[in-house]
Amino acid sequence: MNKQDEYNLEMQRRLHACSAFDFNHIRKTHLLEQLARFEGLPKPSPEIQQRLAVLRKSNTEKLDIALGHAMSRLSGEQTAALLELRQPSNFALLAATLAFWSEANRVPLSHVLEVSIPKLDRVLTGGQAIEVVQCVAQFGSDVLNAADDDRLSLAGAYLANRMMQYGFEVLFAMLTRDATVSVKQPE
Repeated sequence: MNKQDEYNLEMQRRLHACSAFDFNHIRKTHLLEQLARFEGLPKPSPEIQQRLAVLRKSNTEKLDIALGHAMSRLSGEQTAALLELRQPSNFALLAATLAFWSEANRVPLSHVLEVSIPKLDRVLTGGQAIEVVQCVAQFGSDVLNAADDDRLSLAGAYLANRMMQYGFEVLFAMLTRDATVSVKQPE
């Protein structure tokens, strides 16, 4: 095996182990790139370059890409509502909301009692409430941890499919924090 093959294998191993929150791995991968340039090796393979490009994107950039994929699968009115979310002024709120919901994955879903959406005068209870919370948490986690464009595309498709399944307004309310989730206190 030559040096270039060894380098590509090492980059693949590091990228496979990488997550969006593992900045130490990203820094090491960047250092490995620098070392390769110093040793005169050619650039990493196109596949590795593409994954590095996605890992270097901010969470708001990843979110924008995923929402774009979701919009391509929804109707005109729904697309217009998501387009409003894609405004720069809304990204900070939306990214914080998704970070919150992806962290909510750590709370046992069995503790979710209800989801209240005052704007819709609607309350979800039981399994439906749990499924909606799980859906938004999964979307947030998928976006924040995406390591390539395919995963962002899948995250967008997942959101669009769940919006059709549970109702666009319900998940839109969850994304914009217009919904309140009640959980039972651990004993």
